[in-house]
Amino acid sequence: MLKLITWNIQSGRSLAGGADLERIIACLGRFSDFDVLCLQEVAAGYPARDGSDGGDQFAGLARRLPGYTAIGGIATDTAGPGTARRLLGSMIFSRHPVLQAFRHSLPCRPTRR
Repeated sequence: MLKLITWNIQSGRSLAGGADLERIIACLGRFSDFDVLCLQEVAAGYPARDGSDGGDQFAGLARRLPGYTAIGGIATDTAGPGTARRLLGSMIFSRHPVLQAFRHSLPCRPTRR
């Protein structure tokens, strides 16, 4: 049977107000020995939400889950300080081979001014 976990990690936010990806990984081990993991609200470029080396939770989570194929999907991409980008999105980790991943942009009507 395939074991799937889906979790909104809220940018890895901890009870102390920072970010703690190690706590997220430790909690996953208590849930289940999962085959597929879907994470929402993964962040990069948000200093208050860092929780990983260089502020990139996408890379930080992928490093912490070796043996899984990591696929990121960016929902928002905005300007940060200088030339930095601020990203927020989702990630899927699979223990099984991933043959293809499709990312589709949702339609968005222009805003009125």
